[in-house]
Amino acid sequence: MEIPSKIRFCDDSVKKAFEDLKEGKSDEKELYEWIVRAFEDIEKNAFCGIQIPKKQIPKCYDSTG
Repeated sequence: MEIPSKIRFCDDSVKKAFEDLKEGKSDEKELYEWIVRAFEDIEKNAFCGIQIPKKQIPKCYDSTG
């Protein structure tokens, strides 16, 4: 079963750190590309990776709030 989803950053400092990878050294750029690929996979199918127990997901990511 595939369920599409949307990638969100709960914390602006984390989003900035992620975006800074794009302008970093070659290994940081490579990490940025891997993360982008993972985000694309997750957006296509929210159940594509390891399932994290709901109680471990920060409240700011709760889709019901």
